[in-house]
Amino acid sequence: MPVDYKIIPQQGVVFVRYSGFARMEETGRALGQYLQDPSYVPGQKQLVDLSEVTEVEHNFPQLMEMQARKLDIFLSDKGQTLIAYHAPNDISLGMSEMILKSWDGISGIVARVFRTEEDCLQFLGVDAVTFTALVDAD
Repeated sequence: MPVDYKIIPQQGVVFVRYSGFARMEETGRALGQYLQDPSYVPGQKQLVDLSEVTEVEHNFPQLMEMQARKLDIFLSDKGQTLIAYHAPNDISLGMSEMILKSWDGISGIVARVFRTEEDCLQFLGVDAVTFTALVDAD
């Protein structure tokens, strides 16, 4: 599947990795699985790795619908939800910029784009040096 995720409860982080052709349908499917996961908790920090994306579905109306659905999930009584997008190349940067525009004006969501894994992890306050170290430590 071009979208998969892993919840790392000790860090309060969900690691999401996209690969290949990023489609809204697969994002919706992964989101549904995440909501059914016993480790799901509203307000978990989101670490989204877009480094392996090769192509992006450009459907802004469907993206806005998906983001509205995510808003209900991400917001919690904890305050803000942090989202770090790892976008080390032009394709992933374009995808992340499209996503960031959809979060404009939404209080409670703090989303940022970073070119390096280290910057993503620091932003989220995660105690790991690389994504692999984070996922393997669980």
